[in-house]
Amino acid sequence: MGLVLAAIKLVVGYLGRSRALIGSGMCNLSDITSALAVLFGTAIVLKPANPRYQYGLGKLEFIVQISMSGLMIAGTLVVIFSSFLASVNA
Repeated sequence: MGLVLAAIKLVVGYLGRSRALIGSGMCNLSDITSALAVLFGTAIVLKPANPRYQYGLGKLEFIVQISMSGLMIAGTLVVIFSSFLASVNA
């Protein structure tokens, strides 16, 4: 349901040229991707240690969190930059 809501917000925001609605849709997408990343990261982290990874995969959780933070920051910067360009061109 969240993916449908995000898609509707993005499409309507694009058609209506509403940066706020596009930003809200991107926020919904970031919520969905962060939830999926947490599920993926948790499934991997809970695997037991093996001969290749003698201490387990606990550090992967940190890597997933850093990558999700980077994606959210990048998305925010895209919205800010595109809003700035729109205000300059107006």
